[in-house]
Amino acid sequence: MDISSNNFSGQIHEFIGKLSFLKNLNVSNNNFQGELPKEGIFLNAVGLSILGNGKLCGGIP
Repeated sequence: MDISSNNFSGQIHEFIGKLSFLKNLNVSNNNFQGELPKEGIFLNAVGLSILGNGKLCGGIP
């Protein structure tokens, strides 16, 4: 799923990590902030792009 460059803001909701069918997620170049969820796609560094969200923390394993 690609939701990059949409000027979204706020936290990334945990329910996105629970979507078992999600293999790739691009949230780059938005204004997300807070800690990344710790399950599902957020555990897959290859399938996740978070660049351009300077206020996100937590990291990718």
